[in-house]
Amino acid sequence: MSFRSKNTQQFLFRAAIAIPLMLAFLLPNGCLSNNNKISLDTAKNFSANFCIKKSIVPWMEELSTTVGSSIREPDTQFIEMRNDEDAIQLLAVINSETSVITMDAEYRITSVVSLSEEEEWSAEHFFSANDGSIFLLVKNTEQGLWSQRYALRHFDSDGRELSTQTEMSVLDGKEIQGIDFDGERYFSVLTDSEMIIFDTAGELHLKNSSPLPGAYQSILFTGDEQVMILSMNKKGMPSLITRSVVKDKVLSEKEIVGVDLSDWYDARLIRSTDTDGVGCYLETQQRVYAYYPKSERLEMCFDKLAEGFYSELPILSSAPMTFEAMGFWGFSNGTANTDMKNYGFYSINVATRSENMTTIRVGLCCDDPVRMSLYASLFKNEYPEYEIDMIDYHSNLSEGTDPTTRLNADLVSGNGPDIICLSPEYIYRYENAGVVMDLQEFVRNDSLFDSGLLLPNVWGGEGNNQSFRFLAPFFRVNGFMGKQTLISEIVTFDLDDFGAYLSSLPEDTHMIRHDTMQNLFSALYPFFYNELFSYNSGEFQFERDEFLRLLSFCEERGTHPYTDSTPIARQFQKNETLLLSETIKNYEIFLCYAEYFGGDVAYMGAPGVNNGMPVVESDQYYGISAETKIPDAAWMFLKFLLSADIQDRYDTGEISGDLMPVLQSSFDAMMKTGYERYVNGTSMRNNLYSDSEYEQKAERIMEKVDAMTSGKDFDRSSEIRPPAFPFPEKETAQVFRNIISSAHTVPLRNPDVRKIVFEELEAFFSGQKSKEECMDILEDRLRTYITENNKFS
Repeated sequence: MSFRSKNTQQFLFRAAIAIPLMLAFLLPNGCLSNNNKISLDTAKNFSANFCIKKSIVPWMEELSTTVGSSIREPDTQFIEMRNDEDAIQLLAVINSETSVITMDAEYRITSVVSLSEEEEWSAEHFFSANDGSIFLLVKNTEQGLWSQRYALRHFDSDGRELSTQTEMSVLDGKEIQGIDFDGERYFSVLTDSEMIIFDTAGELHLKNSSPLPGAYQSILFTGDEQVMILSMNKKGMPSLITRSVVKDKVLSEKEIVGVDLSDWYDARLIRSTDTDGVGCYLETQQRVYAYYPKSERLEMCFDKLAEGFYSELPILSSAPMTFEAMGFWGFSNGTANTDMKNYGFYSINVATRSENMTTIRVGLCCDDPVRMSLYASLFKNEYPEYEIDMIDYHSNLSEGTDPTTRLNADLVSGNGPDIICLSPEYIYRYENAGVVMDLQEFVRNDSLFDSGLLLPNVWGGEGNNQSFRFLAPFFRVNGFMGKQTLISEIVTFDLDDFGAYLSSLPEDTHMIRHDTMQNLFSALYPFFYNELFSYNSGEFQFERDEFLRLLSFCEERGTHPYTDSTPIARQFQKNETLLLSETIKNYEIFLCYAEYFGGDVAYMGAPGVNNGMPVVESDQYYGISAETKIPDAAWMFLKFLLSADIQDRYDTGEISGDLMPVLQSSFDAMMKTGYERYVNGTSMRNNLYSDSEYEQKAERIMEKVDAMTSGKDFDRSSEIRPPAFPFPEKETAQVFRNIISSAHTVPLRNPDVRKIVFEELEAFFSGQKSKEECMDILEDRLRTYITENNKFS
């Protein structure tokens, strides 16, 4: 069962519109005065208790009994939920019929009222009036997504229409960002750039345009003929605007500071039932905040993502620091929605956190803080005596700012995190700087930790007895794939040997597909890095001759861009193209690519690097701060990342990043399920397209996107896919295991050096400068960089 709300379906569409608009606002625009700011108060720590009131399966059975027929999943959709005193109402399409479901405080169904609709109109929003009647806003999209029309309908509590449908031409062609009703007479609507007030008869009372198109997000009536608007200001910061409805005047505008901006593109206001000073609650995709207008402060009530809760519909406030929600909580074999008993209606109670809990602070300098939130949620479920406090150093950064600058400031001030999570480009700064502890000491001293259960060469150091400071819970391998007969011949070649080998082949043989000079250099550079740069005896060395040798090789072997109508598999099997430069993220992907070589496949590091083996990589690395006061607790969290609680969820991309697990048992399971998906034809296989077929496929995708955005129909016929290659299960699995066991970690590369290299070589690749001219400038820039940074890694 996989019911989905309209809110979920619209998320990607709204996010696609909102994110570029937010980025457009990130421009310097001065500062608001302090009394026009709402600050995030981090002094209070809260914990959230999730209590499921009704699981979805028994609730659906109860609904089926009430309506007198079984519920058809494809024809059922949840649209919107509202609460009114002790009753909770849900607008839904049940078996293709629009209905309002009324429930008591325990989510027992008390009534189901059907609201008749014309076929071309669909329900968007509903509101209960103070007299018990129901207003329904409907939308018509026959003319496409950008030409929708809206209308207002009015029903009594039994579903009888009280008046004829009133078309709202003022909303035509607009996407509603927020809407509210005062319970009596007025509706307030936000489009992306307008605030519109109209009454229950459809008469327009106020229409006001925002000076920032795309800024408006959510709106609430707050009494005294005022509305509160959640918006984005010119600096791209969320702000609360209080506006008079009668006088058409902005009464105040207050910027919200101290929050994670990446989490606010689809935020909304929640009417508070609080009597303790909460003006309203604010719900973002990840978190829920309380706003206290008297003290102009914001407090985070709970982190939905960290708690493992997924809202199917926006949450509701039902009492002070108490919320009602429909969604998923917890995890089972992956994400929460795989376990239907955890899908349903919840009551969420927020209370001050117990002082007996140990808080582990994790500093994030990585591109995917969501994954860390999921790790934290699973850890807290297993160890409730711990709390995870995440510091996202990427948030609130101006363009071009390095997140490690903020991390370093915290470390120097003695306020650094206990655990540091880094993207690979930052590790070179900390690997040997004494900032993080040697994890091998924890491995040796922890009798309950068995490193023998892990793949030995991928999770930390090269071996179990070697010092290492960062570990990765999931990994990938990078290298070149080719026919076994080819790789066994060239794996020991240096660059001169490999160049001579290529010279013996037909002139039109391609080393890799699209082997232009620039593509060859980009593919080979990471593997040659340690031969091109070194740091010996306190002196930086740039191996100019080696660099020129590599560049000359790429110049001699590079070809013009081409379009080959021959299927890729045939190019490889006939030795017209020799190698595939590709990162292998899992066994299933390996099988997809191995098709190209007819099963006769091997994998190596870059050709030309003598005895080059595939390289182990990851996208997140974890270390323990040398300044932490709770090293044992920090190690408990890190080793939890290597346990089955995390590793067995390798198939969930939000947890694994679509990479491979380092736990041997999970790795074995990954290979088994990957093989089954591949041979059953259920995997996302890479078809054996030729270049021209790639172009046709891209055109077909664009046709589908255009049809969906314009509302037109398109050809939905399935594409022909070749049958799966008949790989022998055991033999191919052993080939892959050998590849993984042969892979090795290498010293991490300095991304600043890479940037300098590719910036300067662009003039050579484009034919504007000679190699020698570029090399002179490149060497000078590298020397200046090393002098200024006093260190090279």
